[in-house]
Amino acid sequence: MRYLHPGDSCSEVSLSANNQATPHIVFMTKRRRYHLRAIRNATNPALEWVQPRLLSDTHELHMLGDELLAKLVMRGSNSADAACGDGSFTFQRKGLFKTHTVVYAGSSRAPMATFEPSGNERALTFVDGRAARYLWRKLGVGNNEYVWADSAGKAIVQFWPASAGASARVRFLAGAAQTQELALLVLLGSFLASLAKRDVLIPTLAITMLNRNT
Repeated sequence: MRYLHPGDSCSEVSLSANNQATPHIVFMTKRRRYHLRAIRNATNPALEWVQPRLLSDTHELHMLGDELLAKLVMRGSNSADAACGDGSFTFQRKGLFKTHTVVYAGSSRAPMATFEPSGNERALTFVDGRAARYLWRKLGVGNNEYVWADSAGKAIVQFWPASAGASARVRFLAGAAQTQELALLVLLGSFLASLAKRDVLIPTLAITMLNRNT
């Protein structure tokens, strides 16, 4: 697979198409540029997140067949930067006990959306008042499978653990292609799944180290 490495960069530029400026995401490495297609235009509904190196903070979304679609880089334990052909985002988890995640679009420091508990659900809502509202649900107990569902409860995108060499797999379900916020759901879903995995892994490692020292 073609991986991005430290020192590579990601930028949002404008390309002219039919005399109109169109935002487009470009990943620039030491070897080449990647002009990323929009996630909604992925021709294969089964995608996978991979990590270039074991325990890396970088996650890359590949369409089966090796095409790079997106990149997500964890910044510490509570934030990440993400980019794809649809745009770029920053995610920041805030709070101590009642945590919530704020979504920023591009370089803006004004929140675009908030992911937080809502009753018995955890929901993504947008600050501009749009009607779209998405629910983050874990499938069953004792596994790491999640879905994004719309406000009616219909599942749109599914995330589940992958085999060796990939950190997670993503599948578009019925109606995903018509979802305006699909790219954001895919990127934010990976961030949330990574946080959930770390929140379980870190205490486990701490207990293991404590037992070794006693």
